[in-house]
Amino acid sequence: MSLDSTRRVEFVAICVAALAAGCSGDGGSGDGDAAPGTDVVTTDAAVGCAEPDERSELGDRGDSQLVVLSQPGSVTEADPSIEYPPGAPGGALAYTAVPMIGPVADQGGLHTRVALSDDGGASWTFVAVANAAIATAPPAGSCPARATCSATRVHETSSIVYDASDPDPDRRWKLFTHRYPVVKIAGDPEAKLYYALGHLALQAAPLPSGPWSDPVPVAAWPASDGDVAGAAYHTGDDPATAACGALGEPGATVAPDGSLHLAAACIQPPFEDPTLDIVLLRSLDHGASWSYLATPLTGADGACLGGAGKRVNAAELFTAGDDEYLIATPESPDQRLGCAVYRFDDVDAGRLEGASGGPRARRLITLRFAEGELVHYAGACTAAEGAPATGFTMSHLVVRQGEPPALHEVVSGVPAPVAPVTTPLTLLERLFEPARVPPCDNPVTGPHMHLLGVGGLKAL
Repeated sequence: MSLDSTRRVEFVAICVAALAAGCSGDGGSGDGDAAPGTDVVTTDAAVGCAEPDERSELGDRGDSQLVVLSQPGSVTEADPSIEYPPGAPGGALAYTAVPMIGPVADQGGLHTRVALSDDGGASWTFVAVANAAIATAPPAGSCPARATCSATRVHETSSIVYDASDPDPDRRWKLFTHRYPVVKIAGDPEAKLYYALGHLALQAAPLPSGPWSDPVPVAAWPASDGDVAGAAYHTGDDPATAACGALGEPGATVAPDGSLHLAAACIQPPFEDPTLDIVLLRSLDHGASWSYLATPLTGADGACLGGAGKRVNAAELFTAGDDEYLIATPESPDQRLGCAVYRFDDVDAGRLEGASGGPRARRLITLRFAEGELVHYAGACTAAEGAPATGFTMSHLVVRQGEPPALHEVVSGVPAPVAPVTTPLTLLERLFEPARVPPCDNPVTGPHMHLLGVGGLKAL
């Protein structure tokens, strides 16, 4: 999620009130023809851009439901990340869990959950809560005088990766999150999300089921609060990232050479209308230290894909065969315009395929919204080579006529399983050692995830 969450909530409220307006943000390229869907148009800023090799427009209804089985409680899922090595007996899905109190989302309770699949991503079963929102002191200046406030430190936009060559078997599964404070003011129904005061955190585990280590700061910036003195990377210490007022939406993978790559949005102030580039960090020691590698995408590159030319966000990395790919979402004010999938031409240099027109996307994935769905906010995608049944998945904000706003759903073309999986979750024993993955005891099935799939990755 971007830094302008407060403005986004206000925008949703405006959209609900103005049902016929189409909710196209200023300067955006949302719905120009009044038909459902996001129209990617060519603007003056996009002249000379490289055309994507393939375009895919996805639908978000019909049989496109995937249930996270055995999930406790009531949550809305967001920002998925899949790690499923090709040929593996199973894979993992990490996602942000937003607790629901009736129809109301508790953004002060954001945390990360993990699910497993043993059928190529056709079905997923909850297996672990990797972290939790914890009580903390409200940041300085966040609580008005004479107000009563409470605060939590939450985890959002997770990215899960399997680092097979890590010599410590208890650290081979790694989880990156954006960890930041959320403040609730008594009498104000809207929580205040302080993205810029957070940091990127890292946890590790021997298996997706855990046990997950406590989070430690891996990347921090000048405004980061909390104990970040031990962070492995500080943006202010590197001229290449000194302009980053914060980092957001991390996406990680093991590169073809075995190093760890971490992509994130470099959020450049002013935070009310930031510029977002994608920066790429690299670790040669399994996450103990990090260095800047490249800025493979800039906010200006988003103009080639319908964005306003200032923001690309929601970075995710994955490999297929011997190639590494970057997924990113072009943004306009209060809009996300789908997901672009790029191949790295030179992984060592962090350079994407392209020419004088800028990086060239192998695929651009957009969303055809259902009738009555009013907000064009589709983006944050993930994919994994070993999960062809899932294909690409996309988050989107949901506001429908006559219904209260929802936060995010995840969309893909995977049919829902007809019946719950009843076999024990031992799928990762043969590959990921050392312990047996226990079966889930909770029979409660939580809210479903909508998925929009465009097939496996071989077409890239």
